[in-house]
Amino acid sequence: MYLKGRYYFNKYTPDGPARAIECYQQALHKDPNYTLAYCGLADIYGQLAYWGFARPIEVLPKSKELGLKAVELDNLSAESHAVLGAIYAFCEWDWLKAEKHLQRAIKLNPNSNEAHMRYALCLTSMGRFDEADLECNRSVVIDPLSPAAQSVVALNHFAQSQYDRTIEVCTKSLELEQNFPIHHWMLWRAYALMRKYGKAVEACKKTFTFWGQAEVAAVLINAWKKSDYLAVMSKAAEQMIAQSDKRFASPHDIALFFAHADKKAKAVDWLEKSYKEREPRLHFLKVAPDFAALRKLPRFEALLKKVGFEVEQSR
Repeated sequence: MYLKGRYYFNKYTPDGPARAIECYQQALHKDPNYTLAYCGLADIYGQLAYWGFARPIEVLPKSKELGLKAVELDNLSAESHAVLGAIYAFCEWDWLKAEKHLQRAIKLNPNSNEAHMRYALCLTSMGRFDEADLECNRSVVIDPLSPAAQSVVALNHFAQSQYDRTIEVCTKSLELEQNFPIHHWMLWRAYALMRKYGKAVEACKKTFTFWGQAEVAAVLINAWKKSDYLAVMSKAAEQMIAQSDKRFASPHDIALFFAHADKKAKAVDWLEKSYKEREPRLHFLKVAPDFAALRKLPRFEALLKKVGFEVEQSR
């Protein structure tokens, strides 16, 4: 049941977590001390928060509780430390604790793809790109067909404004798994920053379609027929705001839309709301090229400090 749960986890779609949770709960029903099931549940609640499938402040405490339980049950489990390291990095922005647990996971199991992948993402977030590249390579060697591992490679390129390489990695990986939403999410951003706006809108539409947000996808399609890219991004943000009374609307997604619409003040407004919600994707705040135009704004600098980064080190 654990492997079946990992399958659903690795889909990165809104319907995956519920099925994965069911698998892990069945595993725990058979063995209440099954460490990997606690790891899986911690990951799932973290994923719900990370991609805006659920409200982070409601599910992240569960993720940490389960991660701590996994380490308590088996302190020699690489999976347990990899999970807890990810929680400290992406949910609490405690970079010292994150690195400690991720390095511990790799020491316990040098062939853990998850540990190398998460450590790579952690290093990219801190701007330590060369070290991240080494971890990316190790992850890909262990599992060359993993779309998740390839997405971390793409993110490391993207953080360094290597948009051609980002697109190359995502496009090649999509040949094997065309429905992997993170690659479309990365293609949107890379194409946009290369000013290839038609391709950017198409990739963005696919992203939000896979994430079950048909209304946002429809706005993107219809607005692009009669508006320029900045207007399309602004309308997509307004659509997400409008539907927020029906479902959780990720402030980070809204901030990203406003950043792409070149509405700096609104982008920072929503990043501040993202911080209040404790959205994990703020771990990328220091290096995300989409937010480069915001980095000299005092409110943005204050946010960087809140997620554990020194302002003078921001890129």
